[in-house]
Amino acid sequence: MNSTNVRADFPGLRELTYLNMGTHGLMPEPALRRYQAAIASYEQIGYFAHYELEAAREQARARMAALINALPEAVALTGNANDGINLVAAGLAWHPGDEVLVSDQEHPALESPFGYRATRGELVLRRFHVGATAAETLANVEQALSPRTRLLAFSYISCQTGTRLPAAAICQLARGRGVQTLVDGAQALGQFPLDVAALGCDYLASNGHKWLGGPKGTGLFYLRPELLDELRPAHVGAGSLRPEQAAPELLPTAARFEFGTRTLPLWVGMNAALDWWEERGFEPLQTHMQAMSARLKAQVLERPQLQLLTPLDWEDSSALASFRVAGQPDSIALLKWLWEQRIVVRAVTEQKAIRISTACFTNDEDLARLFTALDGIATLHG
Repeated sequence: MNSTNVRADFPGLRELTYLNMGTHGLMPEPALRRYQAAIASYEQIGYFAHYELEAAREQARARMAALINALPEAVALTGNANDGINLVAAGLAWHPGDEVLVSDQEHPALESPFGYRATRGELVLRRFHVGATAAETLANVEQALSPRTRLLAFSYISCQTGTRLPAAAICQLARGRGVQTLVDGAQALGQFPLDVAALGCDYLASNGHKWLGGPKGTGLFYLRPELLDELRPAHVGAGSLRPEQAAPELLPTAARFEFGTRTLPLWVGMNAALDWWEERGFEPLQTHMQAMSARLKAQVLERPQLQLLTPLDWEDSSALASFRVAGQPDSIALLKWLWEQRIVVRAVTEQKAIRISTACFTNDEDLARLFTALDGIATLHG
């Protein structure tokens, strides 16, 4: 992969060392220009652009569905992964004593919707521990499952440590116990191929604004078609109902979870981002991310003042890597100090660590600037 050509499409990198794709992705400049033009058109000529933008939305639905090996009819377009998680939390009919099992490394986007309902007495929220190995994690899940477990919800990749959970094995275990599964794919989509059929999950939520570099406000929600009538929409309106019916009747597809006036130019931007990826090749870009992750972790291990929290093997990890810095337990203060050096990372307060995203544009110079800064702060406070 020609990293120079890739980086040229991200002009912000001239001023920043951007190592936080796992929070807010950067849009490649060609995609951003098309997105901005679509916004201008919609705001300038209004409904005259509506049908063309609707066609772009349906194209994006088909392409996003293909990314996870699903039928378009099984995919709802949302604003983010949190939207999809809330569709499950609000849409299932909970019974007294129902348990939801989540991991102990969850983002609030997954934990909060169920935690909120737990405080209202609608369900019981329990956790399993993400182990040092996939086998240990799977054993922890099996031990935590109970006859009351209704749903097992977990992130494919931990936002805290970058650990890749054994998602397919977890889903298979749950299915054998009659437990539904919800996979948060927010950190997985774009990092490596996803296949909901191979995973065997019942629901999957993700977004387009992280690793894919799509606009903020783009997401997807997948559900197994057999569960369409089991999950009740909490909100309905124009777009979610069959038109011209005497009584409100839901659409027979996952689009029933979409309602009201939407920001249609978002999907022009998402299509443009996917075009950018396809033109450069998903495989070489993802291979580059994997290689840079390995280089990052190798340099962490070379420094005794740094403690790596992420597994070394790619199959058990991701392009997210987290580590602690000796003498720097305040990860927010460390993040702010790095930001002053124009180095953008994410603080992981739960682990007293910082997290690095190695994106499709990350290069060795980015890593060198990061470790030069960290070596300097270690000397300064040593």
